[in-house]
Amino acid sequence: VKLKAYNILLLWGRFSLEAGERWFEALKNDEEVSPDVVSYTTMIDNLFWNGLVERADCVYDEMRQAGVAPDQNTFETLIRGNARAANVDRCLELLSRMQDEQHGYTTRIQFLEDLMTGLLRHRQATAVSRIFETLSPNRRSRSIYLHILEAHEQLGDHESAIMHLKEMEDAGFNPSKAIVNRLVKSLQQSGEIRFLQQLDSFLRGRKTFVLYADVFNTILCCYQSRAMSCEAESLQKVVDYIDHLPQDFKPGDWMCECGAHNYASKSVCYECKREKATSEKGV
Repeated sequence: VKLKAYNILLLWGRFSLEAGERWFEALKNDEEVSPDVVSYTTMIDNLFWNGLVERADCVYDEMRQAGVAPDQNTFETLIRGNARAANVDRCLELLSRMQDEQHGYTTRIQFLEDLMTGLLRHRQATAVSRIFETLSPNRRSRSIYLHILEAHEQLGDHESAIMHLKEMEDAGFNPSKAIVNRLVKSLQQSGEIRFLQQLDSFLRGRKTFVLYADVFNTILCCYQSRAMSCEAESLQKVVDYIDHLPQDFKPGDWMCECGAHNYASKSVCYECKREKATSEKGV
């Protein structure tokens, strides 16, 4: 009961580090009880929240020296804190230690997704790629695939992006329009027409073609710009796109996600009644 009371008091350290440290020192000097894994983990979290990364790692070392074994929550707290501080190598080292034979913890998918989000926010795409490669195929969720695609887009690794895009669909996941459009624009800026054509071919083979009308519009613009340079192949691509549209399609018309062709004057899909603001896929 006394230890539990100490651990509750330590929670205040997130808001007042001075108070948290005072209670932690009192706990360590108490002759009746001593800090447990919850006490150390809470203090580590308090220090991370106050931006004291090195001190948080020191408390972790102190914890191990005291013979208190870290649990999964301890590792996740350490990894999350180091990710926020962009300490990539330390983050990956802790992730490996967490999963080694001695500890044997299985990293939660939600935690990995959050970790990747934090790393991408700090433009640490290489670290995201390294984490992705450690995951077996059955542990790669839709969100994790979206993260690796974003990482490839940041790195300009378009070949790997297309490979994982195909792998993602084979796993039964539907890639988001946002990430595919970002890949297309990245390819457009890089001028790597070979990979753009591969992406184009992949998307054309999808049953959900109409869901990507806005993406195809971006690809079309790219082909048009190259066609202006008199590239016969790009010019043929523009013709193919025009042929793919409904015969009565006019500028300003839009395609709904349900597949219906709506005229520019319509703000609601005539087929499924979706509003244009949420379903518009203009071409």
